Amino acid sequence: MKVALIELGGSHAECLYSQLLFLKTIKAEVTLIYDPRLELTVRDFIDEFDNTILLPEPEGAFFYYLKLRKIIINNQFDKVIFNTGQGDVCKKICALPFPKTIEFLGLLHNTKKLYGSFGQKIISSKVKKYFVLSDYLLEKTAPFTNKKFLPFYPIYFKPYPVKINKPEGEIWITIPGAILLERREYVRLLECLENIDFDKRIKFIFLGGGPKEEVDIVKGLIEKTLHPDNFLYWSEHVINDDFHSYLQLSDYIMPLINILDGYDFRISGTFNLAYAYNKTMLIHKSLNMDEFQENSIIYDYDGIEELLKTILTLKKIDYKAQDKFNFDYQAQQYTEFLLMK
Repeated sequence: MKVALIELGGSHAECLYSQLLFLKTIKAEVTLIYDPRLELTVRDFIDEFDNTILLPEPEGAFFYYLKLRKIIINNQFDKVIFNTGQGDVCKKICALPFPKTIEFLGLLHNTKKLYGSFGQKIISSKVKKYFVLSDYLLEKTAPFTNKKFLPFYPIYFKPYPVKINKPEGEIWITIPGAILLERREYVRLLECLENIDFDKRIKFIFLGGGPKEEVDIVKGLIEKTLHPDNFLYWSEHVINDDFHSYLQLSDYIMPLINILDGYDFRISGTFNLAYAYNKTMLIHKSLNMDEFQENSIIYDYDGIEELLKTILTLKKIDYKAQDKFNFDYQAQQYTEFLLMK
């Protein structure tokens, strides 16, 4: 079976490697179709694909999508999986005619797209089977009985050796991902921490670069705190080796998001990083869902000082592994759904 994995949006590269591993369990021939924005994030496992096709960044010109259509048809793919099964790029591809022998599937990162998005209706004219990235998101798909949905967890990463040192006794709270103020509540957290004299053993690690103006805002707020040295941040992209090293050494993962920002219809990739590395999450009370109960500590911003005191008194927390995160189970679920008629 020939399968194309397509990611032309420069996003969600964290979902690719798990799918590659799953597809290899059924001996599929897997081709990655991607653009230059993914080169940094996939370079460590690019050689594990059977084939790769590097295209320019998507542009509005009709011929770009005709070229992609020709690639899909000429390669005689049996299955085409959109790693981002929403948005303008996916819509323009799905608006084109294809042979009925090709089955299209998509990863739906925001289930709200199903509710009234005209572009998503165009995508759904081709995509009849969607993956969603959490059990709790499956509930949001219930009204759409003309489609098939499966939750899966892309929590498997290429092994990375730890290449950094962690001082003994330090407690690392890590917020992974790009510093984008509209995505995470950096400002609110730092304003709460501004006058709190918390223990110097606690380190906040903002594990990702970002636009200069946004990083500068975060930097300015850090400098207002009583202990600026208790924070670590980057101005540029964090290379994969460092990114995964810090995650492995972290004590807690903090998504730093709020359900009011739409996270009842989508997930944060931070959740899957915590699952991947068996890390306890510090979860805002608005996200106090059943899925997070066993391996999370719930906080409110008014209680940040109390949260940091609690962390100091806790002994090592035993992470409670969940059967649904077992690789064989996830691979079987994924591939059976892929092959389902």
